[in-house]
Amino acid sequence: MGIRNSILGFRNSDYGHIIENIVFFELLNRGYTLTIGKLEENVRNREFTLLKSINDNYEKTILTLDRVYNETSEDGIKCRNIIDFLLDEE
Repeated sequence: MGIRNSILGFRNSDYGHIIENIVFFELLNRGYTLTIGKLEENVRNREFTLLKSINDNYEKTILTLDRVYNETSEDGIKCRNIIDFLLDEE
């Protein structure tokens, strides 16, 4: 983030990118493999469809800032709030 802020300048309203960066490194630290997207309804459907098409037994989780989808599950795919995920101690 420091390099990004140095090049682009610091913007107070740019929380989305900062949170995405925090989550990315936390997931790497926890040993996850991940992809990133915004969870609008069409994106939510796309993400769930893609994850449903993967025929394996690995846990699949979509992280979002949305509270609407927090702690929901669809066909075994979890949808969790990012803040709740980061506060969990594993």
